[in-house]
Amino acid sequence: MIRVPKPSLEYADARVERAKQHLIHLKRRHAIFWNRPIKEILSDPRIPPLFSILVGEIIYNQRAALDYLVFELAILDSRRIQKYTQFPIEDWPEEAAAQNKLKKCWAPEGKHPMLRGISVSHKAILRQFQPFEGCNWTRELRELSNPDKHRRTWEVFWQIDFSPDRPRRKAKRSRSKPSMNMQDMFAGQILFEDRSPVIETLQVFQREVPAVLDMFRREF
Repeated sequence: MIRVPKPSLEYADARVERAKQHLIHLKRRHAIFWNRPIKEILSDPRIPPLFSILVGEIIYNQRAALDYLVFELAILDSRRIQKYTQFPIEDWPEEAAAQNKLKKCWAPEGKHPMLRGISVSHKAILRQFQPFEGCNWTRELRELSNPDKHRRTWEVFWQIDFSPDRPRRKAKRSRSKPSMNMQDMFAGQILFEDRSPVIETLQVFQREVPAVLDMFRREF
């Protein structure tokens, strides 16, 4: 007889914490990359391979935390281990047949293949985080975590901004006329292929994923 483990968010929380640690590391590396002299950045603008590795690991752990949540919810609700569970992230399909199928899966008494053993009330909460319900951050997480979307570990791009309208650092008081500082006018970002900023996007995930877990925490 297979012993059913006590439901817990311990593993989901561990994934969130691991993603957090990687994000801190990435931010430090990001700061070092952009704090170099402008001439050095322009002469060697290559993004270190570690950036791609860290980005991939952050997203993997954030997505895995949601999958662990569903796995544990299934144990909590059905009192047994359910196979093939996963946190679904679904768009509204264009075909009528696919629309009907999605409606049936998400109906209160419907059977969703990724939510085996999940109660009706918990299923309703998980539905709030579906792209077809207007939740955009889960769609972005799904797209970035999909290994079919890229051939290398991660493809990230960078851009710079020399705009003179950009707020400059506060200069020290001086009687002489302040000179224009290129470093103050310089702003850089590392972007995903869709041109969304890497750090800001990962921070959204790092804020939203724990918030999803917290919605169920009292039940464990």
